[in-house]
Amino acid sequence: MAHKAPGKHERIGLSLVEITRLFPHNEAAEQWLIGIRWSEGITCPHCGPENVQEKSKHPAMPHRCRSCRKFFSVRTRTVMQASNLDYQVWATGIYLFCTSLKSVSSMKLRRDLDITQKSAWHLAHRLHKAFAHEHKHLKRYVSEFAARYNIRELDTLTQLAFVVRSMIGKRLKCRGLIA
Repeated sequence: MAHKAPGKHERIGLSLVEITRLFPHNEAAEQWLIGIRWSEGITCPHCGPENVQEKSKHPAMPHRCRSCRKFFSVRTRTVMQASNLDYQVWATGIYLFCTSLKSVSSMKLRRDLDITQKSAWHLAHRLHKAFAHEHKHLKRYVSEFAARYNIRELDTLTQLAFVVRSMIGKRLKCRGLIA
């Protein structure tokens, strides 16, 4: 008997080649992250209003809130904050993280993204933090697996957007990495 409902075979996936076409340069990845984080318009992550000046003179922070006068970027108040990695590396790392059955090792991230092992280790821990709800090891791994299991039937781009939305409001400091 034929199964008429859409199943896992109907899921639209992306290959690594399509991801490199989707994010050919850093600006394209930044615009993709901005579109996911602020789909209704750019708002200040510090105070909330939409009274935002774009293209400020700050080299790393392209937006400035006119209310609280603070500079911010798409990285502000996310796990990407205080990271020197390009947006393209972050977007590709999120793709590798979402498409793996289990987790991705820092050594694999180092090889695939052409970054140092230390940067790959921090990237992996920050992506774990985006999925996890707790800081302790067992709860973190269980919640990460539950999150992967719950989004397994979504399209790849929808999974990537889910992870980016999960990164907002979570910041991982160095002392949080060490148990």
